[in-house]
Amino acid sequence: MLVDNPAVQQHTISVDELSFNEWEQAFKADIHACFDLISEALPHFRERSSSVTTGSTTGIQAGWHLLGQSATKGAIHIFTERLVQQLAALKISVTCAAPGTLR
Repeated sequence: MLVDNPAVQQHTISVDELSFNEWEQAFKADIHACFDLISEALPHFRERSSSVTTGSTTGIQAGWHLLGQSATKGAIHIFTERLVQQLAALKISVTCAAPGTLR
């Protein structure tokens, strides 16, 4: 079983508060890491192996103060959906956990 749990949070209200470097770091830490991990693990998976990615509720319904994280977690959700379709034929289970924000 592979569990992927990347996270970078940069609180921003508007796009002009987020630098390109912060944006890029969020994507590297979240979706790029997710891709790298599954790519490395896939050759070692056998039938009935499983992978769990970690998205977020902000990837489903954008958090007003988490622009970068909303984008990267949304990408993880879509990436996971595609993996589910691709790996089902190999009988490999893929799911995405979507924890929410604690207040």
